Order: sequence, then structure tokens, then C-alpha cells
Amino acid sequence: YPGHPLLSLPELVDLHERISLPARKARVAAIALNTRLLGEDEARAAVATAEAETGLVADDPVRYGAGRLLDAVATALQAA
Repeated sequence: YPGHPLLSLPELVDLHERISLPARKARVAAIALNTRLLGEDEARAAVATAEAETGLVADDPVRYGAGRLLDAVATALQAA
């Protein structure tokens, strides 16, 4: 939104994990993106950028399917 800059992905991951602490410790396992308004090359670049910035699996589940995201969540749950 104009005048309201978004936090970076690493900041958003940290914020989510800190906000969840009163209920229970939670770790972000993957990043789901909505690349609907992007072309194919831009969408793939957005996924790669999200992964590079966070060190987490990132993908657009509508465009590319949810398999990679589900695998990351399943792996995180097994490790917990």
C-alpha cells in the first residue's frame, strides 16, 4: 500500500515466529508466494529471491503446485 512499506521476508519470518511465542514456539518452514501478476521469468526470479533471502523453500503453490512446500513442512514437523 502506498505510504506503508512492507518488511523484508526475513523480517516477516522473524515477526511471525516472535508473535506465535505466547501460544507456542513456531518455526516458519516455507514461504508461499502469490506470483499471479508476474510473468514466468519474474515469478521464477521471485521464488529464487525469497529462497535466497530466507534460506527457506519458497514457491507459488497455484502456479507450480504445492509439492515443494508440503515437503518442507513435513520435514520441519518430523524434526520438531
